Amino acid sequence: MNDIILETGTLPEPLSRMVGAARVRARQTDGGVQLIPLEGENAGCPLRGLLLAGYPGYSVDSFLRRKHMDKALDL
Repeated sequence: MNDIILETGTLPEPLSRMVGAARVRARQTDGGVQLIPLEGENAGCPLRGLLLAGYPGYSVDSFLRRKHMDKALDL
């Protein structure tokens, strides 16, 4: 599965309005296609992505520490 980068101007107008970015990454999935904005109004969201990229003070180490603490509470 290869990803391709598209300009939103090449998409149908209703889709380009929903994306809110100048470019999107198109990824084929099982039975569908994902459009992932590369920039725009959604790019600055600190909750986007597994490791919360762009969230100050939240590193991989702090994420792993928190997960270990959660797991210890489950036992």
